[in-house]
Amino acid sequence: MNRSCVQLKDLPDELLIFVFKQMNNVEVLYSLFGVDERFDSILQDPIFTNRLNFLKWSSKKFLNIFSPDIIFDRFCLQILPAVREKIQWLGIDSSSMKQILHATHYPNLHGLGLFNIEKETIKSLFTETLNLSLSISVKEVFIDEHNLRSKIVHHLSRLSKFTFDIHSIMNINHDTILPSNEDIRNTFKDFQYTQMICYMDHFLDRKECRYHAYTYPSRMSYYQFTSNRFPGGYYPYVHFVSLYDEHAFEHELFLRIAQSFPLIQKLVLNNAKRQQYKQSYKSTNDNCHLSSIVEYSHLIELDVQWAHDDYIEEFLCDRKACFHKNIRLYVVDDALLRVIKHFTREDTRMNCTKVDNLLVWAEWRSSKCFQEYFPSLKEDDAYISSFY
Repeated sequence: MNRSCVQLKDLPDELLIFVFKQMNNVEVLYSLFGVDERFDSILQDPIFTNRLNFLKWSSKKFLNIFSPDIIFDRFCLQILPAVREKIQWLGIDSSSMKQILHATHYPNLHGLGLFNIEKETIKSLFTETLNLSLSISVKEVFIDEHNLRSKIVHHLSRLSKFTFDIHSIMNINHDTILPSNEDIRNTFKDFQYTQMICYMDHFLDRKECRYHAYTYPSRMSYYQFTSNRFPGGYYPYVHFVSLYDEHAFEHELFLRIAQSFPLIQKLVLNNAKRQQYKQSYKSTNDNCHLSSIVEYSHLIELDVQWAHDDYIEEFLCDRKACFHKNIRLYVVDDALLRVIKHFTREDTRMNCTKVDNLLVWAEWRSSKCFQEYFPSLKEDDAYISSFY
């Protein structure tokens, strides 16, 4: 362990972040928190502390990553009190629930995953208000009002407020007969608790159908698999958005995304289809330019590693997007070079000055052109390319 720590200490911060992100964040905290002040500073980044799941899936059941004694001695006495303000979600089971929840006060905790909990315990915990967030694979029937009433609501006799965010995922083939959006929406017509939104996506390449149903207004903190069918709305608590579709995303969708998620901090985009209606932005009307620019006021992390070049341009072209904060950018080397035309393109230069973390491994990182085009990159970030 000492030898490993010495080797880790020799790496620049950006590479440490990259390495730590490939590991289980709870295990990283247990192994390295308190070892070194520099490690502590890195590990208090929200990407390592906002969601802590103390369980892992093994042989069709959830198991604790650590024994209850280790959790109490190490996490409850040292780590959780130190990072408590960063924690937004906890995943725990009955054996560790009491120790973890009593370890400290969690001022920003708004999500709790409870596993291996007896039915009677659940009934005693959730008696008046319940916010359910669920992503589940189904074989034949999507989660609908009947499922919610029979499996949850009827067991909570004093429930007065029930909100939910449910993704139902079904593998499909050519013979699969699917209900329409309207069919499933009608199953919720008598739902008495609140307004709800629901829509369905068919991803034929993945042979998958996804049905998303949630109460509105929503307090969800993330919105995943956002497609062209995104119904809009206003989601002031969402900080993470992932975009995926097998059809092209056009510029108008990004305008809607920025308006619907004003506090978005992290965005991941996966789409291999080129845009069909690329905007030229060559109008002489400056007001038209300004109204079509997408403002990202809080975005600090952008992942376009699985995106067509058109979407990299969507974010880097200053006639299409504007960043108010510096960002960490994940992008494929060759795609980046194509979009910025080997450091010669002028309308992507401004947004590239806002990139202060760039995780690519190409040799041209050490060139003068690269350094001038990305002047905000940290000096030690250049070591990443030589390490690989």
